Amino acid sequence: MINVKKQYLCFFLISITILLYYSLGIQIGIAYPGDGNCRDEHGITTIDIPIDNSANIVLDGVANEEFWSKPENQKGNLIIPLASIRIGSNPPDLLIYMNAMFIMNANYLYIFCEWEDNSTDPEDYYTDALLFCWDINVVNFSAYFPSSMETKHMGGGRADSWKWYHHTSVSSGVPSLCIDDCFEDDGWVDPNPELSQVEAAFTHVQDASYTVEIRRSLTTNEEYDVQYNEKKDYLFNVAIYDNDVHENHAMSWTYSLDLTEETAPTPIIPGFLISLVVFNLNIIGIMLILQINRKKSNKQKIK
Repeated sequence: MINVKKQYLCFFLISITILLYYSLGIQIGIAYPGDGNCRDEHGITTIDIPIDNSANIVLDGVANEEFWSKPENQKGNLIIPLASIRIGSNPPDLLIYMNAMFIMNANYLYIFCEWEDNSTDPEDYYTDALLFCWDINVVNFSAYFPSSMETKHMGGGRADSWKWYHHTSVSSGVPSLCIDDCFEDDGWVDPNPELSQVEAAFTHVQDASYTVEIRRSLTTNEEYDVQYNEKKDYLFNVAIYDNDVHENHAMSWTYSLDLTEETAPTPIIPGFLISLVVFNLNIIGIMLILQINRKKSNKQKIK
C-alpha cells in the first residue's frame, strides 16, 4: 500500500504541474518576437466575444459603464502579451502585457485597453500609440510583417488598420477619430481619412498607465473597412508604441474574435481546455495504475 500511495502522490503532482504549465504558460507565455510566423509558435487565440445589446458606452476612456463589469461579459476579457519587434541593431527591450476587453451590441464593437506606460508627455509630434490590424480578406493573415505593412507574403488581400495616437491636440476623456487606414499586397491604400468611423477616448496617468476605449460601427460603407456582419472568425493583432510610432514597437501574436454561428463558450484563461484534457488523462492513468496494483495485491494474498 505504501508504494501505491507514493505512485498516487507522484502522478497527482505531475498532473497539477502539467495543468499549471498549460493554463498559465499559454496565458502569459513569451510574446511574439517579430522574426517568424507567429502561428507556428503560438497558434491563434480565440475570443468568444460577448453580445450585450444593453451595452451603451460613454466614450471617455474610463470603463465605468455597467456592461464592462457584468459577470457574463468577462469571457471577452483577457491579457494580451506584446514583445518588441527586431528592427535595427539595437531593438527596444519591450515586453508589455495589455489588459483588453471586447464587447458587441447590435450596432457597435467596443474595445477597452489598458497598459503600463513610462514615457514622458507627448511633444508636438506623435509619441505613444495603439494599433489594431484586422483581416479583411487576406489569404493567410498573420502578425508577421518581415519588411513593411503589406500582405503579399501572406498570399495577398486587404487588412484594416486602426491607429490611436496620444497627441497634444486631443484632451484626456474627449472622443476623437482614429486614423483608419488599410494596406494590401503592395502596401498602404490611404483611404479618405474623413470616412473613419473608429472613435476612441483615453486617460493617461503620467509615468503610470494608459486606458483607451474604442467604438466602431459593426458595418460601414467603406470598402477598406472590416465588416462585422459575417458568421466567421475575425483575425487581428495589436501593437503598442512607446515614444516611437514608426518601426520600433511591441506586437502581439494573432488573435480572433469568434462570430461563428456555432460559437462555443471559451474559458477566460487561454489554453485551459488543453490543460483540462491533459489533467483528465493523467487522472485516468492514475486510476488504471491503482487498479492494476490492487489486482496484484489480491493475487499475492490468495497465494
